[in-house]
Amino acid sequence: MTNVLPFPSHPTNRVRQPLSFPAFERLSARVDALTARSSRAGVDRVADCVLALEAACWTDPCILAQRGMGGAPHVAVVMPGYDRCLSPADARTVAETLRADNAFAGALCVALRLDQVADEAERRSPHGGPLGPNPHGTGRRFLVLAAVIAAATALAALIDRLI
Repeated sequence: MTNVLPFPSHPTNRVRQPLSFPAFERLSARVDALTARSSRAGVDRVADCVLALEAACWTDPCILAQRGMGGAPHVAVVMPGYDRCLSPADARTVAETLRADNAFAGALCVALRLDQVADEAERRSPHGGPLGPNPHGTGRRFLVLAAVIAAATALAALIDRLI
């Protein structure tokens, strides 16, 4: 007797139907409210971020712009032992505090990065995507031209057969 159990032929966890738009809005509001809530009650987000940056001054924090499920802009600050989402206004306040305090080497670079990412988060469209139009295009014109050439070639071959 072997120790291998046979897998069922049908999936045990069936894929659910896509969410309707009202259901998606309700879910996104819940997820955004959950992420906006601080992990510790009564803790100021700005002071918490500044203290974490000063405590882990030997690491370079990963600072990224992101959108919540509802489309609200956030600035994510991630480093060892700390990962939080700040609003762009809170990120600018953290940057001003770091510039004024200048408690560790590289604080000005982190402050500039926070300002840059906060600006980027506010400039993005609510649906995400690039900051502006795609400079390389989508390739739609090429595909239309290729389809026209293929249709013309097929039509020419058909006319040659008939004649």
